[in-house]
Amino acid sequence: MTILLSALVGCDKPVPRDDTPRPRIITYSPALTTIMFDMGLGDHVVGVSEYSVLPPGQERPVVGDTRNIRTEPILALRPDVILTQSELKHYETVKQFQPSLKIEHFPLTNLEEVAVAMERIGRIVDQPDLGLARAEAFRKRLDAVKEKTKSLPKRRVLFVMDYQHPFAAGGETFLDEMIRLAGGVNVLTGTRDWHKPAVETILQAKPDIIVCQCKPSQADEAKRYWSELLAKTNTPVEVYTVTDDTWTIAAGHLADHTEQLADMIHPEIRDE
Repeated sequence: MTILLSALVGCDKPVPRDDTPRPRIITYSPALTTIMFDMGLGDHVVGVSEYSVLPPGQERPVVGDTRNIRTEPILALRPDVILTQSELKHYETVKQFQPSLKIEHFPLTNLEEVAVAMERIGRIVDQPDLGLARAEAFRKRLDAVKEKTKSLPKRRVLFVMDYQHPFAAGGETFLDEMIRLAGGVNVLTGTRDWHKPAVETILQAKPDIIVCQCKPSQADEAKRYWSELLAKTNTPVEVYTVTDDTWTIAAGHLADHTEQLADMIHPEIRDE
């Protein structure tokens, strides 16, 4: 086994940091990377998955992506724990070479699971009070939005990524929850998860508000596209574009975006 391991990590391996506090952690999910750094625990992170966005001035080796669990770069970083959204079976080879390695799986499909992830991460790094405090603050901000909008009329909302090949948030997603907390009704709540809705489905749904996540260079074009498309329904529609990718990453900043969403759905509360 020792010979095999030496051969496995012998080529093009990332250089492990020696100043990292225990536990040494690899975050195999952009969302979990964001949560770790938002909690001020970035010093524990020795490696990240592809598409992870780090704070300015921070760099970490990229060890693969969720569809490509690469044993060699993982072992080279000498991690104690891997935080992942992927199924545990994908790490069987890694565990064969490092049986002591802990693989912690996190479902992050709804807002409460984000809060629970904060609590669990706090326990993993032996800072349970930090995890509890961050989770409580996250929940309180969401509850505040719900309280602020609970008596307001429910407006019909569509959250969609892109406009050329739209990908929309259906029911049982954290965006569906955010829309409800912000005083809206997701027009695609009858469908599950993220999916590609037909244009006819969107037209029939007749949203009052469309929030489109797109690239900054596409913001004007996306707004014009959705405005012109929904004009066919003869129903007034407001179109907002957001160019921050974090709208679709399950981490603590979703509390910020829920507040922003409430302002879009109910502009009358913006100055309250």
